[in-house]
Formats: sequence, structure tokens, C-alpha cells
Amino acid sequence: MNILNCHTLIVAISMVTVVFAEDKKEGQDASKGTSGGGHEVPTFDQFEKAVKAYEASGNGATESPKKEQYDAYVTAMKEKKLSLAEQAQFCANIFWETAGLKHKEELDENCRAEKCPYKKFYGRGYIQLSWEDNYRAASEAILGDGQILVDHPERVLDEDLAWKTAVWYWMEKVHPKLEAAKAVDQNQLGHSVMAINGALECGPNENGKADEHGKAGKRLKIYKAIIKEWGLPSTPEPTLAGCVEAVA
Repeated sequence: MNILNCHTLIVAISMVTVVFAEDKKEGQDASKGTSGGGHEVPTFDQFEKAVKAYEASGNGATESPKKEQYDAYVTAMKEKKLSLAEQAQFCANIFWETAGLKHKEELDENCRAEKCPYKKFYGRGYIQLSWEDNYRAASEAILGDGQILVDHPERVLDEDLAWKTAVWYWMEKVHPKLEAAKAVDQNQLGHSVMAINGALECGPNENGKADEHGKAGKRLKIYKAIIKEWGLPSTPEPTLAGCVEAVA
């Protein structure tokens, strides 16, 4: 082998080594999501286990998520860069709202027939986006035109918009309240429940505390299961703090 051919072989081997190293690095990055800090997203395996955590609510079984659901989740979540710990709260609420991603649309037939107060702007998407004002604001923020989702509210059922409207609502209505109360660090799910469903679920029981046997309590069970599956800190003990306090 002459010197030129030998040099060419060395360069080729070096390029393969670099490509292999980059692939390995990307694989390592893709497997992140086991720590509470940072702005990672859960792996598909973690996401699947989180969806199955809905069963902890005692409201029945659910199915494994589809790859397209996970991919759309990752796209919507990466744009906002929420910590994995906050995503656990987000997912606990979303999986309760949708019975483990089974439903993206209001189940009440009267509402779907536009007989509820919000008319055609009934619950759609993974956070059950409701009311015309929310459709308009989400449309403006996500699509750059507030009229699109007002004219075509059914588009919120599209997989990408189902997630993006959910994340938009979370960032607008929920995230600021969690930040103010440092609720994620304290494993306090109640603040998010209050921001999403208010006194409908946060009404106190006879002891003046959030009813852990009601709907809010079922969200808490899902949250605890996700924390366990994702290996997130379980101390302080996850609670519904922020649910009742916000009512008073």
C-alpha cells in the first residue's frame, strides 16, 4: 500500500470513528429524562409508563400511547423547556383529563351538540380547551392568527395542536402559579388543579382540606405514580396543597 492510499484509509477510519461517537452521544442524550432538573423530555418508555399511571386513579385501564402521540408531545414540550419535574405535574393532569390519552374531545353529548354555555368552543385537545377567548388566544399564540381556531375549532383535535394548545394553556394559566408558589419543588399538585378546574375539584371536605377521595385526589394518585416511574424525588410528600387554600 502506498503512502497516499494509507493516508486515505486513516482519514476514512477517523471519519467513521467521529460519526460513531456522535451517534453514541445522541443516543445518550435521547435517553435522558430520569432526573428532576434540566429541560429534558421523558423517553418513550417513561412516557408510556406515565400514561399507564392513569390506572392508579382506579378509573379503569388504558392503552399504550402511539408513537405519533409521543412525538407530538416532545415537539410541543421542547419548545417550552419545562423541567421533567413540572412535566410530571402536567402529565398527571392531562392523563386524568383524557382518561390516559383516550379522549381528545368533550364526552358530554349536550356540549358536543353545542348546548353548553361555551357553544361550539367545548373541550377539545389534551387539556380540554374551552371557551372562545381561549381558542382565539391559543390560535394567535400558536398559529399567528387568532381567527383560525375560532373558525375551525375542530383543528384542536389534530395531534400536534392537541398538545400545543395544552402546553399553551399550561404556560399561560398554570405555570406562573406554580412558579409563584414554588409548587413543583414542593411536590404540590393542588396549585395546578386549582388553575385548571378551580372550585369544581378544589372544594374542601368536612375537615377543610382538599378531598383526596374526589377527582383532585385521583389526579394526585396519578402524579405519585408518575413520580415513582420517572425516578423523581418523592420528598416532600406529594400533596394537594394549593387546591383548597386558593378557594378561600
